[in-house]
Amino acid sequence: MHQQNKKAPKLIKELFFLRAIACLSVVLIHTISYTYRSYPFHATQISYLKNIQMLFMYATPSFICISLIILSHSYKRRKPRYFWRKRWKYLLMPYFCIGLLYALLFQNDALPFTDFVIKLLKIYFLGEWVGYFVIVIIQFYALYFLLDKYLQRIQPIWVLSASFVINFMYLYHINFQPQHPFLQSISFYKYTYLFFFSWIFYFFVGYYIGRHLERFTQLINRYSAFIFIGIILNYLLICYLTNEKIITTISSKRVDILFYTCFVLFGLYYIGSKIKKIPTILFLISQSSYGIYLLHDIVLKHIGNNLFSLFSIPFPIYILLQFLTGVFVPMGIVYLFNKWNKGAFLVGKINLAKFQSQQEIKTSWILSKK
Repeated sequence: MHQQNKKAPKLIKELFFLRAIACLSVVLIHTISYTYRSYPFHATQISYLKNIQMLFMYATPSFICISLIILSHSYKRRKPRYFWRKRWKYLLMPYFCIGLLYALLFQNDALPFTDFVIKLLKIYFLGEWVGYFVIVIIQFYALYFLLDKYLQRIQPIWVLSASFVINFMYLYHINFQPQHPFLQSISFYKYTYLFFFSWIFYFFVGYYIGRHLERFTQLINRYSAFIFIGIILNYLLICYLTNEKIITTISSKRVDILFYTCFVLFGLYYIGSKIKKIPTILFLISQSSYGIYLLHDIVLKHIGNNLFSLFSIPFPIYILLQFLTGVFVPMGIVYLFNKWNKGAFLVGKINLAKFQSQQEIKTSWILSKK
């Protein structure tokens, strides 16, 4: 085999723990959204459920950080071989395949062929489905290769500060300011989440964590108490802004999520560092996370919602059953498809590498070496 003696990039266990928890959080957010539509809640209950959803809104931006940590840490001194070929096979092909399935299943009425093609193109290129985040990730991959050599020459504090200001101002305009007539006329506000300015701060946070992972690990151990206090205070601020209707959108594209995501990311990384061995179930969820991410909304609507609506069950039980369905049915689908040598091109690749004694594992679906 070609260069088999080369040491493959490996990541410590914390990122697998973090990615599994973030994946579960995404499924739970959407599970609660389906609960809204299935039960007649009064205003107080809806407020509580929205606060619970906001608790987990760190999840989507965390995937940017995870992606960049993997990329910048694994390839400090060399560029990955066949990077874009692998992204086409294991990232974009599943995106297009499951996007097509989404278009077929999420239409209420039969569409003329031309209208269906337009809808499909909007799903693929305007992100009008739950998989929109792939478009964002692709932008950041390209940005990484464009900026990497320059970022190594600049002090991180300047880059992080500038990116925070840019990200904050972009989201502040979206969250608080009146819509500009010209931007409104070109449907900019409908697709603000697709532009990397919505997420640019997380890109640089992930980049510098990956570049200085050992130092980062030392810092979160030293300041762990500060991190968890930061999580609590930021979450209380989020609840206040939500309950007082200062920010009404229930989304990760909010100015108050910027620091909250970072604190939760640091906190989960710290917790993962204290776990001697990742539970097998979390490892499997982490390895199947891309397929779960693409498939869970389809499963929640067309399997879980249709099934559990047949029974009169309390809404907490509905949430639990929907959540388990949204996680384990997609995970089973991904596992079964990966038994077929072409299945990874349809639902995403999983890499069931065994844990090593040091708990360092081959990189994830984003940077799988095969």
